Amino acid sequence: MRSRSLGGTAKVLAQALLAAAVLGLIAGMLWSVLAPDIQGEVTASGVSVTNGESRRQFGVDGWFTVIAAGGGLLLGSIGFARHRHRPATALVVLAVAGLAAAAVQWWFGTFLGPESVTDRTAGLSPGSTVSMPLELNSQAGLVVWSIAAVIGSLLVAAVLDDREPWRPGIRRRERSERSSRL
Repeated sequence: MRSRSLGGTAKVLAQALLAAAVLGLIAGMLWSVLAPDIQGEVTASGVSVTNGESRRQFGVDGWFTVIAAGGGLLLGSIGFARHRHRPATALVVLAVAGLAAAAVQWWFGTFLGPESVTDRTAGLSPGSTVSMPLELNSQAGLVVWSIAAVIGSLLVAAVLDDREPWRPGIRRRERSERSSRL
Protein backbone atom coordinates (compact mmCIF):
# COMPACT_ATOMS: atom_id res chain seq x y z
CA MET A 1 0.00 0.00 0.00
CA ARG A 2 2.76 2.43 0.91
CA SER A 3 4.70 1.86 -2.32
CA ARG A 4 1.61 2.71 -4.37
CA SER A 5 1.23 5.93 -2.44
CA LEU A 6 4.84 6.89 -3.11
CA GLY A 7 4.44 5.94 -6.76
CA GLY A 8 1.42 8.19 -7.05
CA THR A 9 3.26 11.05 -5.38
CA ALA A 10 6.23 10.59 -7.71
CA LYS A 11 3.87 10.65 -10.70
CA VAL A 12 2.22 13.88 -9.52
CA LEU A 13 5.64 15.41 -8.86
CA ALA A 14 7.05 14.38 -12.25
CA GLN A 15 4.04 15.70 -14.15
CA ALA A 16 3.99 18.97 -12.22
CA LEU A 17 7.73 19.57 -12.69
CA LEU A 18 7.47 18.84 -16.41
CA ALA A 19 4.57 21.28 -16.73
CA ALA A 20 6.48 23.83 -14.65
CA ALA A 21 9.52 23.55 -16.90
CA VAL A 22 7.48 24.02 -20.08
CA LEU A 23 5.45 26.89 -18.64
CA GLY A 24 8.61 28.46 -17.20
CA LEU A 25 10.27 28.41 -20.64
CA ILE A 26 7.23 30.05 -22.22
CA ALA A 27 7.06 32.60 -19.41
CA GLY A 28 10.77 33.39 -19.74
CA MET A 29 10.34 33.99 -23.45
CA LEU A 30 7.36 36.27 -22.80
CA TRP A 31 9.29 38.15 -20.13
CA SER A 32 12.23 38.80 -22.44
CA VAL A 33 9.87 40.10 -25.14
CA LEU A 34 7.52 42.20 -22.97
CA ALA A 35 9.96 43.69 -20.46
CA PRO A 36 11.02 47.25 -21.25
CA ASP A 37 14.48 47.76 -22.69
CA ILE A 38 16.72 49.72 -20.32
CA GLN A 39 19.45 51.81 -21.95
CA GLY A 40 22.77 52.53 -20.28
CA GLU A 41 25.27 55.20 -21.24
CA VAL A 42 28.90 54.27 -21.74
CA THR A 43 31.22 56.42 -19.62
CA ALA A 44 34.97 56.39 -19.12
CA SER A 45 34.54 54.32 -15.95
CA GLY A 46 31.93 51.85 -17.26
CA VAL A 47 28.20 51.99 -17.94
CA SER A 48 25.76 54.13 -16.00
CA VAL A 49 21.99 54.20 -16.06
CA THR A 50 20.21 57.52 -15.85
CA ASN A 51 17.53 58.08 -13.26
CA GLY A 52 14.80 58.00 -15.93
CA GLU A 53 15.99 54.64 -17.22
CA SER A 54 16.36 53.16 -13.75
CA ARG A 55 12.64 53.80 -13.19
CA ARG A 56 11.93 51.43 -16.06
CA GLN A 57 13.35 48.62 -13.95
CA PHE A 58 10.00 48.55 -12.17
CA GLY A 59 8.46 47.53 -15.49
CA VAL A 60 10.93 44.66 -15.83
CA ASP A 61 10.03 43.34 -12.37
CA GLY A 62 6.35 44.06 -12.95
CA TRP A 63 6.19 42.07 -16.18
CA PHE A 64 7.96 39.17 -14.51
CA THR A 65 5.37 39.20 -11.73
CA VAL A 66 2.35 39.50 -14.03
CA ILE A 67 3.55 36.65 -16.25
CA ALA A 68 4.36 34.56 -13.16
CA ALA A 69 0.86 35.13 -11.77
CA GLY A 70 -0.76 33.98 -15.01
CA GLY A 71 1.54 30.99 -15.30
CA GLY A 72 0.96 30.02 -11.67
CA LEU A 73 -2.82 30.19 -12.07
CA LEU A 74 -2.58 28.00 -15.17
CA LEU A 75 -0.21 25.54 -13.49
CA GLY A 76 -2.33 25.32 -10.34
CA SER A 77 -5.71 25.02 -12.02
CA ILE A 78 -4.69 22.39 -14.56
CA GLY A 79 -2.48 20.47 -12.15
CA PHE A 80 -5.08 20.38 -9.40
CA ALA A 81 -7.92 19.47 -11.77
CA ARG A 82 -5.81 16.57 -13.02
CA HIS A 83 -4.78 15.35 -9.56
CA ARG A 84 -7.67 16.40 -7.35
CA HIS A 85 -8.06 12.83 -6.11
CA ARG A 86 -4.83 13.53 -4.14
CA PRO A 87 -5.53 17.08 -2.94
CA ALA A 88 -2.88 17.43 -0.25
CA THR A 89 -0.15 15.97 -2.45
CA ALA A 90 -1.21 18.05 -5.43
CA LEU A 91 -1.28 21.27 -3.44
CA VAL A 92 2.20 20.80 -1.97
CA VAL A 93 3.68 19.58 -5.25
CA LEU A 94 2.18 22.50 -7.18
CA ALA A 95 3.62 24.99 -4.71
CA VAL A 96 7.08 23.43 -5.16
CA ALA A 97 6.62 23.26 -8.94
CA GLY A 98 5.77 26.96 -8.88
CA LEU A 99 9.20 27.71 -7.42
CA ALA A 100 10.80 25.58 -10.13
CA ALA A 101 8.83 27.40 -12.83
CA ALA A 102 9.92 30.76 -11.43
CA ALA A 103 13.55 29.70 -11.54
CA VAL A 104 13.18 28.52 -15.15
CA GLN A 105 11.43 31.77 -16.12
CA TRP A 106 14.19 33.84 -14.50
CA TRP A 107 16.99 31.81 -16.07
CA PHE A 108 15.50 31.61 -19.57
CA GLY A 109 14.40 35.24 -19.69
CA THR A 110 17.86 36.37 -18.63
CA PHE A 111 19.40 34.00 -21.18
CA LEU A 112 17.27 35.43 -24.01
CA GLY A 113 17.80 39.06 -22.95
CA PRO A 114 20.80 41.22 -23.81
CA GLU A 115 24.16 39.84 -22.76
CA SER A 116 26.49 41.39 -20.23
CA VAL A 117 27.50 44.99 -20.99
CA THR A 118 31.18 44.39 -20.24
CA ASP A 119 31.48 42.24 -23.37
CA ARG A 120 29.74 44.78 -25.60
CA THR A 121 31.25 48.08 -24.42
CA ALA A 122 34.90 47.36 -25.14
CA GLY A 123 34.95 49.19 -28.50
CA LEU A 124 32.32 51.84 -27.78
CA SER A 125 33.14 55.48 -27.18
CA PRO A 126 31.87 57.37 -24.10
CA GLY A 127 28.37 58.72 -24.64
CA SER A 128 27.18 55.68 -26.61
CA THR A 129 24.09 53.85 -25.42
CA VAL A 130 23.81 50.14 -24.86
CA SER A 131 20.92 47.87 -23.81
CA MET A 132 21.29 46.67 -20.25
CA PRO A 133 20.90 42.95 -19.46
CA LEU A 134 17.51 41.70 -18.31
CA GLU A 135 17.67 41.48 -14.51
CA LEU A 136 15.17 40.70 -11.81
CA ASN A 137 15.77 43.09 -8.92
CA SER A 138 12.80 42.06 -6.81
CA GLN A 139 13.19 38.42 -5.81
CA ALA A 140 9.73 38.56 -4.23
CA GLY A 141 8.40 37.95 -7.74
CA LEU A 142 9.79 34.42 -7.57
CA VAL A 143 7.18 33.27 -5.04
CA VAL A 144 4.31 34.60 -7.14
CA TRP A 145 4.30 31.37 -9.16
CA SER A 146 3.69 29.31 -6.02
CA ILE A 147 1.09 31.66 -4.57
CA ALA A 148 -0.82 31.78 -7.86
CA ALA A 149 -0.60 27.97 -8.23
CA VAL A 150 -2.18 27.53 -4.79
CA ILE A 151 -4.89 30.08 -5.63
CA GLY A 152 -5.56 28.28 -8.93
CA SER A 153 -5.85 25.00 -7.03
CA LEU A 154 -8.31 26.52 -4.57
CA LEU A 155 -10.41 27.95 -7.40
CA VAL A 156 -10.62 24.55 -9.05
CA ALA A 157 -11.54 22.92 -5.74
CA ALA A 158 -14.28 25.51 -5.24
CA VAL A 159 -15.70 25.12 -8.76
CA LEU A 160 -15.59 21.34 -9.15
CA ASP A 161 -18.38 19.51 -7.41
CA ASP A 162 -16.85 16.54 -5.62
CA ARG A 163 -19.64 15.07 -3.60
CA GLU A 164 -17.53 12.13 -2.47
CA PRO A 165 -15.55 13.11 0.65
CA TRP A 166 -11.81 12.74 0.28
CA ARG A 167 -10.27 9.82 2.08
CA PRO A 168 -6.61 8.97 1.86
CA GLY A 169 -5.93 5.54 0.46
CA ILE A 170 -9.10 5.26 -1.65
CA ARG A 171 -8.28 5.15 -5.31
CA ARG A 172 -10.36 6.68 -8.07
CA ARG A 173 -11.69 3.30 -9.25
CA GLU A 174 -12.86 2.39 -5.75
CA ARG A 175 -14.60 5.75 -5.44
CA SER A 176 -16.40 5.33 -8.75
CA GLU A 177 -17.47 1.81 -7.79
CA ARG A 178 -18.68 3.07 -4.42
CA SER A 179 -20.66 5.92 -5.98
CA SER A 180 -22.22 3.60 -8.63
CA ARG A 181 -23.54 1.35 -5.87
CA LEU A 182 -25.26 4.30 -4.23
